[in-house]
Amino acid sequence: MEFVGVCLDKEMEVNGIFGLLNALITLIKQKQFEEHIWQGLIDKAIAEANNKEGATL
Repeated sequence: MEFVGVCLDKEMEVNGIFGLLNALITLIKQKQFEEHIWQGLIDKAIAEANNKEGATL
């Protein structure tokens, strides 16, 4: 992994590198989940607007 190599070149400890990598993966998964939730709300509001109902956001 190039990321790990760069971190090692900057004299980071291996445990610190993998801790950082795990934190980044967790943040990416959280962002994807949040985007999925927002997309569902947007789809619901569009469907309600198309049915001339009050939009819920």
